[in-house]
Amino acid sequence: MSPILPPSKSAARPPASWVATLREPRLGDGGLATTLQSFGLPADQAPELWNLVRPEAVLAAHRAFAAAGSEWLQTNTFGATRARLDRFGLGDRTAEVNRRAAHLARTAAGEGRLVLGSLGPTTDPDPRRWAQHYREQVAALAPEVDGLIVETIVIADEGIAAVRAARESGRPVLATFVVHPDGSPIAGGTAVALAERLLAAGAIAVGVNCGAGLAPVLVAVRALAAARLSPLLAQPSAGLPRTIEGIPRYNLAPSGFGDWLTLLRDAGADWIGGCCGIGPDQIRAASACGGSVAGGD
Repeated sequence: MSPILPPSKSAARPPASWVATLREPRLGDGGLATTLQSFGLPADQAPELWNLVRPEAVLAAHRAFAAAGSEWLQTNTFGATRARLDRFGLGDRTAEVNRRAAHLARTAAGEGRLVLGSLGPTTDPDPRRWAQHYREQVAALAPEVDGLIVETIVIADEGIAAVRAARESGRPVLATFVVHPDGSPIAGGTAVALAERLLAAGAIAVGVNCGAGLAPVLVAVRALAAARLSPLLAQPSAGLPRTIEGIPRYNLAPSGFGDWLTLLRDAGADWIGGCCGIGPDQIRAASACGGSVAGGD
């Protein structure tokens, strides 16, 4: 059993007024699971397990993003609903997994950096259980996070259930969805129509994450920016990986992500981070060329 980390109470949390800065440029972190794989996480192992058995590695990943210039960190809880943890025999430890993840991110965040609790798809085929899965996860995350981010939405109603459950915590909620190569949501309809539904459910900012690289995200961000619905987030993946020895490998150079930052800003994105394959080196390059983003500790 890994030692319990010291309390993070000394870390000054950002003021609640951070919500008023959503239209100001900010740089986020990258793909936590793929970063942990570079630290030795097996591809067939749940990243969330490391909150319990390798907390020092999760903390190191968060700190690497913080040092690279990330202004917000997302918890290692993308797959931490009971439905997904059950696959790895961890369902009965759902609350513990999420609490530990929030504590690790808060510890790494330091003074003034945001922590967002990550909520991914449940993979539960029964829509009647979605709300309860998210409520359980949110209850464990909420005490140590500044907000919640519903990510990788591929089923509209599931994403809406997540947003509603997150809003019940009283924390601000952001929401991002995945798009096809043509920029249309995998969840169906148009980017603007899906964004409108997520905002109506209680999200305060919307955007796009993951996918097959920059181009589809740019298409969706431009459509959302033209509609002027809310502040916009963009968190593209590094493209499609090659699998080498069971581990996905991406070939986006750090400087390439710096170029992406400029393109996404020009398209209308406000808060920009990365998803699968975007590591601390890419975030550091983006921070160096971003100008208005804050540096890390």
